[in-house]
Amino acid sequence: MQHLVRTIVSALVDYPEAVEVQQVDGETTCILEVRVAPEDIGKVIGRQGRNIAALRTLLHAVGAKERKHVLLEGLDDIGLTLKHATDIAAYEQSRHPGATMYESVDAKYFPKQ
Repeated sequence: MQHLVRTIVSALVDYPEAVEVQQVDGETTCILEVRVAPEDIGKVIGRQGRNIAALRTLLHAVGAKERKHVLLEGLDDIGLTLKHATDIAAYEQSRHPGATMYESVDAKYFPKQ
């Protein structure tokens, strides 16, 4: 699971070399601690927490297969989120309000008329 999380998070950030994932396995629990560059926290969390929620969902599915409860720590720690609330808000404000992750594809194949 450590490699899966590192791959996904590295694809989301501007500084993939700064991504660190540590895994601690227990009998019924797996804890994954994720660290990224401070500038990338908002990108990993995503708008309204969508990216981190999707990552949690994926980890929950993988954990179910292995019969383990997976905890994702570091990025979604409420203290860390609150600490970087202004950075997260600034990132969200810098994006076009109606932007989607497919914005460039939409513009190319579905031009506005």
